[in-house]
Amino acid sequence: MNEQIKNISEITLHKDERLFKRITELESYDSATNSVDRNELIDLLLEVDNIAANLDKYDRGVCEDINLGHWDIYRACEAHNNTVTIKFNDTLVARSPILDIRENDVVAIDFGTKSTVAGFIDSKTNRKQLIRIGGGSYKKDHNKNDYENPTIIEFTDIRTFMEDYFSVKSRPLTSWDDICISHTAVNHLEEADNENFYRFFTKLKQWARIKNSKIRIKDKLETYTLKDFLKCDPTDINPIEIYAYYIGRYINNMTKGIYINYVLSYPVKYEKAVRDKIKESFERGIKKSIPYAVLTSPKHNINVDITTSEPAAYAVSALKEYGFRPPYLKPDEVVCYGIFDFGGGTTDFDFGMWRTVDSRKFDYKIEHFGDGGDPTLGGENLLELLAFEIFKDNKAVMKESNCSFSKSELGEDFGGSESIVKDSRESRKNTTILVEYIRPFWENIGKIDEIAKDNKNISNILSGKINLQLMDNDSGLKPVDLEVDREKIEKILKYQISKGVKNFINSFKNVASKMDLKASNDKLCIFLGGNASRSALVMQCFEEEIGKLPEEYKNNFEIFPALGTPEADEKKRQRGLEVTHSDDFSKEITCKTGVVFGLLDNRKGGKIQVFSEISAEDEAKFEFYIGCEKYEKFKLLVDRSDAEFNKGEWKEISDYADEKTITIYYTAEARATSEESISIEGL
Repeated sequence: MNEQIKNISEITLHKDERLFKRITELESYDSATNSVDRNELIDLLLEVDNIAANLDKYDRGVCEDINLGHWDIYRACEAHNNTVTIKFNDTLVARSPILDIRENDVVAIDFGTKSTVAGFIDSKTNRKQLIRIGGGSYKKDHNKNDYENPTIIEFTDIRTFMEDYFSVKSRPLTSWDDICISHTAVNHLEEADNENFYRFFTKLKQWARIKNSKIRIKDKLETYTLKDFLKCDPTDINPIEIYAYYIGRYINNMTKGIYINYVLSYPVKYEKAVRDKIKESFERGIKKSIPYAVLTSPKHNINVDITTSEPAAYAVSALKEYGFRPPYLKPDEVVCYGIFDFGGGTTDFDFGMWRTVDSRKFDYKIEHFGDGGDPTLGGENLLELLAFEIFKDNKAVMKESNCSFSKSELGEDFGGSESIVKDSRESRKNTTILVEYIRPFWENIGKIDEIAKDNKNISNILSGKINLQLMDNDSGLKPVDLEVDREKIEKILKYQISKGVKNFINSFKNVASKMDLKASNDKLCIFLGGNASRSALVMQCFEEEIGKLPEEYKNNFEIFPALGTPEADEKKRQRGLEVTHSDDFSKEITCKTGVVFGLLDNRKGGKIQVFSEISAEDEAKFEFYIGCEKYEKFKLLVDRSDAEFNKGEWKEISDYADEKTITIYYTAEARATSEESISIEGL
C-alpha cells in the first residue's frame, strides 16, 4: 500500500487535544491499556467535522476503504511524556492530507459587513463556483441566500473553545456547540431572549476599524472584553480569526480537499495596518483549519493575499456581465467606469478604465484612478437610522412604557433623549427588533404597494401603526404600539442616498482629468453594486442628481442596475445580450457575489492586467477634506487627494496664529469641494 495511505492499529495523540479527551469518554475506552473498540472509534472519527463545523458525517469508507482513508489518524509524531498511544482491535485506513491538496485552485473571500461570500476556481476546468459556509448539511437543497453567509458569531463557551483551539497546532477538534457562525448563528439570534443577546457579535468588520472600542461580549458562563483589533495578540479572542477558521473548516475537509491559495478583497477606506491585520487574522484562521502535514510540507505554502479592493473586484464582474468584452468590445474601445458599491456598512467608489489587450498573457487591461466613498452610508446603517427616527417620533410612548433604544450612527441627539437613548442590552435588543421588522420595507421599496397584502410587516407600516414586543429597562417583555410615517421614512432614505450620490459625482469630478474620456465618447458607465443598491431609490436618486447637471453633461452618464436584479436582465437585453438563469445558485453573479467572481478573475496568473493608483500594499488615502468656515460655508483648505501619508509635507490651514485656539472643519465627503453649508449633515 502507498505509504501515504496506510493501515494502522494504533494512533499517538497529544494528551491535551480534544480528540484524545473524546476517545477517553467512549464507553469501550480502557485507561489501563489505552485501548478502545474499533467500531466505536470509527463512529467518533466519522463525526469530527460534524462536531467541529456541523458538516455531514463521513461515510464509513473513510476509515476502511484502501483508496480513501482518514486525515486525523495519519500522524507522524513520536511518543513522549505529553502523548498517549491509543490501540484498537483490527486496522483503520489513515490518509496523508497532502494527497488531497488542490494545488492550483484559488479561493476568493469577500469579507463583508453583513455577509461574507467565498468561492473558488477549478484550475482544471477554469470554472468558478461559490461555497456555502455555516449552513450545516450539504444534503439540504440550496437556495440563493445560502451563498451570502452572515458575518456573525455566536459565543456559547469561549473558554472551552479557546482551550481546544490552542491544544494542537492545526485542525483542532473544536465544537460547533461552543462557538458557531453564519446561518446557524443567525437562526439562534432570531430565537434568543434578552439574557442571551450579547452572545451574538455582528460587527466584526466595524470592530476591526474602531479604536478604543471596549466591546464586551458574553457566553453562557462569563463576560469578556475584546481588545482593540490592532492590539490583539495571537492568543487573544479574535472574532475575525475565529470566523476565518470556520470558513477554512468548510473549505478544507475530507469531502472538498485542501486549498492552499487564497485571495481576499480589501476595504478601500481601511488604513493599511488594519488591512494587514485582517489578512494576518484570516491567514492564521485558515491555517488552523488545515492539517499539520500540509502546513509543514516543504513543497507547499499556504498563500493568503490581499490583491483587489471590493469595488474594483466588482468592476471586473460588472464590465464582463454587461458585455464589455469581445465581440461587443472593439479592440480600440475604452470604457470609463465608476462603481457605486452600496454595502451594509459603507458605500465605496472606484473609478477607472477598461480595454482589451493584444497580448498572449492578458485579455484585458484595467486601470484604477481613484477611490472614495461614504463611510457611514450602508444598508444596515440606514435601517438603524430609520429605527432611531421611528422610536424618536414615539418618544412619549417609549417613556411611558419604560423602554429605551440605541443611538444610530447617523441619528442626531434630541431633547429628552437621555432617558430613552441608552447603550444597554435592552436598548440594543429593541433597536434590533425594530430593524428586522422594517427590513422588508427597505428591501422592497419601489414595489411596496404590490406586495403589502402578502407581507404583514409592510401592511402594518402602510397603515401607520405597528405593534412590537419590546424589552423594558427591567428586562421584561412589553407590547408597545408605535406610529410610523411612511412618507417621512421614505424621505429620510432618499435624503441619505442622494447625499451618497452627490459624493459620488463630486468624487468623479476629482478624478475625471486622469481618465481618457474622449476615447470613451465622453461617457462614464456607472455600475451599481452591493446588496443595498438593489433599492429602486438608488437608481431614482442617480437620475435626479444627474438631471440637475448642466444640459451638456446629462448624457455623459449611463447607469447599469445592480447585477442579479430584473432591471439588470432588462438592461442586458437592451444591449443585445442573451439572459439565462440556472437553478445552480453557486454560479450566479449578483451585486454581492460579483466581488468574489471579480477577485478570481483578478488573481495572479489571470488574464487581466491591473494598474492601480493605490495598491493593496499602499497606505489608504488620507481620509478627510480639511477646511474652515467662511460665510457659514465649508471653505476647502486641504484636498484629501493632495495630502499623502509619510511625505513630511506641511499644509497651511491658517494664515494667522494670534490666538491659542483655531477652529478647523473636516469631512470625509467629496461634497466638501462644492462649498456647501457647514450645517448640512456630514459636513
